[in-house]
Amino acid sequence: MEVNNGPFIFTEEQRFGQVWLWMVLIGMDVSYFTMFFVQFFGPVPPRPSGPADLLVMGLVALLCLGITALFVSLKLITRVTNQGISVQFIPLHRKPVIFPFSDISEYSVRTYRPIMEYGGWGIKRGNGGLAYNVSGNKGLQLTFQDGRKILIGTQKPKQLGTIMDSAMKR
Repeated sequence: MEVNNGPFIFTEEQRFGQVWLWMVLIGMDVSYFTMFFVQFFGPVPPRPSGPADLLVMGLVALLCLGITALFVSLKLITRVTNQGISVQFIPLHRKPVIFPFSDISEYSVRTYRPIMEYGGWGIKRGNGGLAYNVSGNKGLQLTFQDGRKILIGTQKPKQLGTIMDSAMKR
């Protein structure tokens, strides 16, 4: 299905904002780069071990920075239009994933347990189906005509519920 040409009734952008996550990521970067600089610029000169060690340390440095950059750029965008609801997890989705209202048999805004039900945050598959979430424990639960279930996390549960009530009645 193509993206609706009409205006968005509801838009929400969410990012990973958990303090503990950023402490882990920044702690990983600081720890690694501290070891890197001590190795090469510390009081004890490094032993000549060859270019392979420097290459491996450089690759690990890029990996640490890449993981942090990924989390900085991750963003969940939820939109509701007159025809359906869409989610896009940037940069993982190039285009929004669209769920037409005609395919939805039931919906509800609910409290869920992200770790117990889905194994955490992100794009996760659990016993309750697929989940798109970045933080918190409130979400829009969709059940489709074919029995599939999808949960979309939200920080605006009341507003999204009201919008869905209005949109599904049309």
